[in-house]
Amino acid sequence: MRKFIDASSIQLTPAPGGRRIAVLADLLELGVNAPRYHADLAEPIVKAGIDKVYVAGQLMINLWAALPKRLRGKKVDSVKALLPILQDEICDGDIVLFKGSHETKLFSVVSALRKLDEVRIPPTIVHAESWH
Repeated sequence: MRKFIDASSIQLTPAPGGRRIAVLADLLELGVNAPRYHADLAEPIVKAGIDKVYVAGQLMINLWAALPKRLRGKKVDSVKALLPILQDEICDGDIVLFKGSHETKLFSVVSALRKLDEVRIPPTIVHAESWH
């Protein structure tokens, strides 16, 4: 996840007025240290210049608690709850980075957003399901 955040922030620049947004769901394959690993993501997120973070799942609560309040978008229990929030929050020019374990089905949010934006130019969406 750290490599994904670092690489994405270097390679992708939002359009003028756009933001870097991270949408993150639980990383379920991290074992007994998962809560700490999730919390430790706050530092690379800050360093990467991410403007807003949206999280889903019980493990991501640990990241949420470690994030500076200015970066907090919304925290939800399930990935399904993200779609209506992101529909209201994402704007043209934003770059949106998605990452979560496949089992969280975060990819379904990416697919739904793409379908909603077929008629207009969508924000740049980067989805890395298995990039660690």
